[in-house]
Amino acid sequence: MNFKKITYLIFQILMFFTLILAFFIYTSQTPISPLQENSGIQFLVILIICSPILLILGLFSLLLKVTTPKFNLFFPFYSSIGLSLPLLIDSRLHHSTIFIGTLICIFFLIENLFLLFNSLKIFYF
Repeated sequence: MNFKKITYLIFQILMFFTLILAFFIYTSQTPISPLQENSGIQFLVILIICSPILLILGLFSLLLKVTTPKFNLFFPFYSSIGLSLPLLIDSRLHHSTIFIGTLICIFFLIENLFLLFNSLKIFYF
C-alpha cells in the first residue's frame, strides 16, 4: 500500500468526523441534545469550521490524484456546499431548514461510509 492510498483513507476518515460534527450541530436544537442552545450561534461552526475543512480535504485529495471515480474526488466539495446551503438560504433557522440540513447530513454520512468501505475494499483486496 503506498502513501497516496493511506493518505486518501485518512482524508476519508477526517471527512467522516467532520460530517459527524456537522450532524451534531444540526441536531443541537433538540432539547435532548447535550449541545442544546436556542440562540443558533452554534450553526456558525458549520460555516467556519466544517465547510472549510471539507474544502481543504477536497483540494488535497485532488492534489493526490488517486485513481478513484470522479464522484469520490468531488465528494468533499458536494458535501461542503450541501451542508452550508440550508444555512445560507434561510438564515432564520426555521425547523424545516434544520430538518433539511439534518437529512443532508445523514445522506452525506451514509455516502461517506459507503465510499470509505468501498475504498477499503479496493485498496486491500
